[in-house]
Amino acid sequence: MAGSDRARALSTARLIAAVLGASPLLLAAVARLLPSGEGGSWLVVPAGVLGLAAPAIAWRLQARVRETATGGADAGRRAYLRSVVVGLAVTEGTALLGVMAWLLSGEVPALIGLPMHLLMVGALWPTEERLQRAEEDASR
Repeated sequence: MAGSDRARALSTARLIAAVLGASPLLLAAVARLLPSGEGGSWLVVPAGVLGLAAPAIAWRLQARVRETATGGADAGRRAYLRSVVVGLAVTEGTALLGVMAWLLSGEVPALIGLPMHLLMVGALWPTEERLQRAEEDASR
């Protein structure tokens, strides 16, 4: 039973990570087809700064969510899933802001959050070992 719960949690975490990872890419692909505007250049600097800062913030938040889990393997799995969502949602938001700033201004530096988000997807990609570690940590 625990093995099937772990497999289901892992596949759910991977699906969530894939969707959160792909959504800014999809928006960028659609935005590429649209003509860029001449406004919105004021968004480029905030989007770039947030895009650079978001991975550090996301890393700390997801670790904090994982650390709060107590109560056994089930609690560890739930906390691990939440930590993936929280961590990637932070960088996804800044990547989406960057894509919107790029769409409005046409300035490529606005997109710095996109590769940073993809790096975070890779850093947080759900693996069997990470899930098992989260279960063990919550059981202590």
